[in-house]
Parts: sequence; structure tokens; C-alpha cells
Amino acid sequence: MRNRAWLVWGFWIAGAASLHAQRTTLPGTFGEAIDVRVVNVEAVVTDSHGQRVRGLAAGDFRLKVDGKETPIEYFTEIADGEPVTAVAEATPAEPAGPAPAAPPGPAARSILVIIDDVFTVAMHRNTVLQGVKRDLASLRPQDQMAIVAVGLNTQPTVLAPWSSDRTALATALDAACQRPAAGTAVLIARRSAWEDAELVEMAGEANGLYEGGGPTPSSGTASPPASVDPRLYSRLLKLPTALVATLQGMAPAVGRRVLLLVSGGWHVPSAFVPLVVAANRLGYTAYPVDAHGVDSALAVNDVIQRRPSADTTSITSDWQRTGDFGMEFLARMTGGKAILNSARRDSLARLAEDTSTYYWLGFTPAWKGDDHHHRIEVETRRKDLSVRSRGGFSDLSRATDTAMSAAGMMFLGGDPKAQKVRVETGKPEGRGSTFKLPVTIAIPVGDLTPIEQAGYWTYQLILSVAAVDRQGGTSNLVEVPLHLTLPEKPRPDGLTRYRTVLQLHRGEQRLMVTVRDPLAGTLVWGEAQVKP
Repeated sequence: MRNRAWLVWGFWIAGAASLHAQRTTLPGTFGEAIDVRVVNVEAVVTDSHGQRVRGLAAGDFRLKVDGKETPIEYFTEIADGEPVTAVAEATPAEPAGPAPAAPPGPAARSILVIIDDVFTVAMHRNTVLQGVKRDLASLRPQDQMAIVAVGLNTQPTVLAPWSSDRTALATALDAACQRPAAGTAVLIARRSAWEDAELVEMAGEANGLYEGGGPTPSSGTASPPASVDPRLYSRLLKLPTALVATLQGMAPAVGRRVLLLVSGGWHVPSAFVPLVVAANRLGYTAYPVDAHGVDSALAVNDVIQRRPSADTTSITSDWQRTGDFGMEFLARMTGGKAILNSARRDSLARLAEDTSTYYWLGFTPAWKGDDHHHRIEVETRRKDLSVRSRGGFSDLSRATDTAMSAAGMMFLGGDPKAQKVRVETGKPEGRGSTFKLPVTIAIPVGDLTPIEQAGYWTYQLILSVAAVDRQGGTSNLVEVPLHLTLPEKPRPDGLTRYRTVLQLHRGEQRLMVTVRDPLAGTLVWGEAQVKP
């Protein structure tokens, strides 16, 4: 779907007048903030028979970051949700990292359920969701869950915020089963592509082009864009952005972070890469669920087409192999498991079992805030054991972290307590498909962090604006750096007004405005309805 909510030319700065501020900057630099954060790694250890191994100590593990062994500062064995051992349980100075430190009591889990309505067939999706509803009883009292569905316009909808109320979660899952899904259109496109390939092959054989069992045009994996409707393909390109924003916008405050992604499978495995990066940044262990299982019609057709050899042991289509590969990649890189085929009926129970017993390892890296990715490897000193864990973490700068928060807010809305920005719109100007809209943004400087320099109070802020239409279409996020200087320390209720002009596509829409302070990591926001 083409987005109708566009910021066409972004900002025209029209005076940028304020009550108390001048738009000038003073020379000088801001001091560096001390950032102490713990990187948590959940490790599952199994023997040669695939059985869980218990009773290991911190000294039995080797933790490597970018290939170099790193001391394990925090260590706990979790068995059936309860801590068994606690070694070097120092409390970090600021538990504000990608995932919180392990709690002294029962280990809580925060399970984020994301439902992909773009590539799932409603009937198959509902089979998975009803299984999740049935198995809510497998969660422990300290666990919580949130449920988000990503619709046909790739706009996330929060069906249930973070909650431990099993009744409310069951109601949200029932509501999810009533939502429209586009997976049937995907199946039709796939089958149409197969029929087209079969006709080409038949025509070639009729003309003697493929005699002797040689390769046919349908041999090998078809180009992904050719096997799906172009409109659905364009949605696939947007879907990872919506999912990443959902992870950031729904990040829980406590508990082990777990992602249950219910999808029909994506035919471009590289689409999972942004989700892998975001999950590792935020400390999520991913459990992607193949909502459809084996498509028997297409699988049989695919096998017949390929003239399989006698040693063929399974019936799978190119499409399914590609989709399963992407799901397994997401799971492997985050330390989770892909839930495929018939296992989808018990997805939550399988997730609950897999995340109940593990080893929790924590370390404090030398944070530089340079946005670089770092590889994590966890090994045991016993060569007969295997370890499954996340594959890395990112050293996010505060600017990047708050930018991710702003993007998540654009899709999901923000914390009501931080809704302190006032957005005032003027009279729309112009005719045709676009119009100009004067906007005044009242910034609550009393809630932000200034730096005193030479008797002045200065701010370095980032203003972000996006538009969201009634169908959920979103504009690109427009960002403008603000350098403000005040002659005196602002009052707690102080405001600074920033004036600009936006050019928008005509139509009813909502303006989302965020102001973030990268130095302190503070973010405030506001919104306004626009009805030209």
C-alpha cells in the first residue's frame, strides 16, 4: 500500500522564534556521560544426546567478545524458572542496558508476541494463536506478555500491552483471530508462479529443448520477487522496519526478553537481518513460528517438477525451504529456536519449556557508544557439550538509542507520562494534492538537561516529526538538530517554542513529534490531528 501520509519537503524554518531562547550556539564541548551497562547472555547447554546439562559453574564457561576471552562478572543457573546458584552477583551501577540484570527471586519472562498478518493465512494463523491461548497456563505468575499485530498496511497495532492477566491476554488473542490476513493472496501468487513455470517447461519439452532429463527453467530456486505479487513484495520490504520499531517501542522494563513471531514465512531470508540486529541490541531471544507448515499441494508439485532422486527423504518446496532458512537464521543468531511445521500448534508451550532452564552470564564491556556491533561466543571447557546463545550485541550511542525510541513511538505511540510536547497547527495553505501547514512546537525545556557554559544554559536536542494517516501509512521520519541557548536556568515549567512549516499530502492524518536529548537519553513527545 502506498503511504499517503508524507512529509514532502520536510521543514522550512520560519523564524524559529521562542519565548526564552535564541537559536545560537556557544563554543565548547559537552562532557562524556559515564555509561555502565550489563550485557546479559542466556546460554542453553546440551550433551551429545541433546539433553540439558545442569550443575555447571562460571568456571566451566568461556565467554568471547570479538574473539577475545572476557571475564564473566555475573553468573546464575536458572532451573525451572528459579535461580540455583549465584556467583559474583555484584549489582551494576546502572541497570539500563539492553536487558536487565538477573533478579534475585524467580526469573521473570517478558514474552512479546508479534503476529504477521501480511504473510499468514487466517486459518493457519488462528491455529497457532488458539494454541498460544490454550497454553497461557504454562506461564508462571511472574511472567508477562504483550501482543502486537502487524496489519496489511504494515502498521503495528497493540492488542494487549504488557500484562500478566491471563484473561485479558486470551481476549486479545481472540481479537487477533478476527483480523484480516493476506496470506491467501501469497499462496495464490505462488501457485500461479508454479503454473507459469510448468507451462514454460511443457512448451520447452514439446519443442525438444529439455530432452534427456536436463535442467528446466523451474529447476533451482525461483527469484523471490517473481514468486509473489509486487504489492506484497513491497510490504515485505517495509515489514522488518515495523517489527524493529515494535521491538523498540514495546521493550519491557523487567524480565528475560523473548520474542514469539507468528508468520507465514518470508521468501527473502535477508529480510530477517534487521530483526536479528534489533533483537540482539535489545536482548530478545527469538522463537519464529511457521504458521502454515508444509504446503502439501506446492510441495508435491515442486518435487514432481524436480524429478527427485530415490534418496529424497522429505517433501518441501523452494518457498518453504527459503522461509524456514530465514526463521532458523533469526532463531540461531539470537539463541532461540525456530518452531516449524506441526510444532506450531504448541509454540508457546515449547517456548516456555526452552526458556525455563538455562545459564545466565553477564559482563560489563567498555562502552564507547560508537554503534559498532560485537560478536559474542559462549563455549564450555568440556568439548562434549554444546552451547546455544545469542550471537552479538551493539554498542549503541545514546543518540541511536533515542532515535530507535522515536521510530518505535511513530508506530506505537509513546508513554503518556512523557507526552509533554504541545503541537499547535495553523491554517492550512494551498490547494491540490499537497498543502503547507504552519506548526508551532512548545518544547518543555524544564524536563530536558541543559549544560551551563559561560553563564548561559545550552541544549543540543533532536526534533523528529512524522505523519501517520488513517490507514496506518507513515511518512519518513524527519529529524532536525536544535541548538538552543537560554540566558538563565529554565524554570521546571519552562517552554521554548519552535515554529516551522510542513508540506503534507492532503488527507486526515496525525502528526507525531518527539524531542530527545541524546546526552541524557531523555525523550518527550506530543501529537496533533490534522484535518485539511
